[in-house]
Amino acid sequence: MNNNKLIIMVVNNYGSNDIRVSKSAELTVKYGYSCYVLCLSNSNKNELEIINGVHYYRLKKKYGVRSLLLGYFPELIKPLGKYLNLDLNFPLISENKKNLFNLNAVKSSEINHKEKFLFLEKILRFILKNEFIHSFLINVRQGSYLRTFYPFLKKNKAAILYAHELPVLETVIFASKYHKTRVIYDSHELEVDRNQSWPKKSFEKYSSKEKKYIKFVDKVIVVSNGISLFMKNFYNIDNIMVVKNTPMLLQQKSCKKNLRDEINLKESTPLIVYIGSLTFNRGIENILKALTKLESYHFACVGPVNYTLLKKIKIISKSLKIENRVHLIRPVNPNILASYVSNANISIIPIQNTCKSHFYCLPNKIFESIYAGLPILGANLNDIKEIINNENIGEVCDMSDIESIVNGIKLIGRNKNYYNKNKIEKLRKKYSFEKEFQNVIKLYKSFF
Repeated sequence: MNNNKLIIMVVNNYGSNDIRVSKSAELTVKYGYSCYVLCLSNSNKNELEIINGVHYYRLKKKYGVRSLLLGYFPELIKPLGKYLNLDLNFPLISENKKNLFNLNAVKSSEINHKEKFLFLEKILRFILKNEFIHSFLINVRQGSYLRTFYPFLKKNKAAILYAHELPVLETVIFASKYHKTRVIYDSHELEVDRNQSWPKKSFEKYSSKEKKYIKFVDKVIVVSNGISLFMKNFYNIDNIMVVKNTPMLLQQKSCKKNLRDEINLKESTPLIVYIGSLTFNRGIENILKALTKLESYHFACVGPVNYTLLKKIKIISKSLKIENRVHLIRPVNPNILASYVSNANISIIPIQNTCKSHFYCLPNKIFESIYAGLPILGANLNDIKEIINNENIGEVCDMSDIESIVNGIKLIGRNKNYYNKNKIEKLRKKYSFEKEFQNVIKLYKSFF
């Protein structure tokens, strides 16, 4: 296929469950372009799903000797490419009407059920500390992306190839060279120093791929001004654009059941909410310790669950005798999230300063909190501090210090003047993904 208005986005996940990817793809279609999202199938076969005009081509991941060779010697894709067959059978599946976001609490029984998996995860983490094994597996993964995605990209000539994150950048660059296609690279994270537990040399070898291939990219997209400045200096490039990870304004909806309904909590009881993934180095443990000095407050986490950390949270909560004030809620559909959490009192962003990716981060939970009209207690980090102070929507504190967290929460509790209805509406319009993505649409036009 040869389409001069076709944009193919590539991502190493299921595609439609990656909110930044789906937002970008849907706005691409809205402005008159054809958009394919080339992603990975969760089943043992290829499939095609069309959602809001976006074609999600999900490919079965391919391994084998060729994948292994390509992992270690990616340049072999040139001679091997003509021998890599593409399965053209993409059964069309109906749009998934199932609710992927369950509005209910995580039960302790689930943790017990996961015990054997937690044990296996510990063993796997121990094995992956071995630098040779880890590097080998990363090479196999990278080779499988080339083996899986390259034949499709070779067969379907796009006007623009759009790589979402570093794992697929290598594949996109090789495909772009074959067709002499423009390349956009949305990094999502600061890859050279991110929150991870890889062996040092293995991580350095992998992250160096960004330096190797970024010189072939026409435009780099990042999520914050801090990351933009860092990458400009680190790579000596200036073709960088900031597209903040804000919500889609026009897709916002009200929810029938809110967070307080979910946890059966009175309006008079102060509630702190954490929005986002429960994972390591997000500072959740320190919030639990702060709760012991905030006796009237409850704390709710709304987002995906890492069961290893979840078990730790349960143990800490029980030891501190606060388990009845800690609530763990599954992910909520992003279109109703602001409405769902809006009757909390404070949104907290306790990210720890463990890497440059954290220091310069500007997570979507900030903007989701703005949409909900919640004052924010944020970590004293570069871009988080800037937006909280500039917009006067909360306070910042040292999230590694329990007293600092307690004082910050009390300060916000005394100050009722962070928002009014007009300010919320103004900030929603200012920080909408529809507005953020306008510069990408202008970029598309400049390429044609």
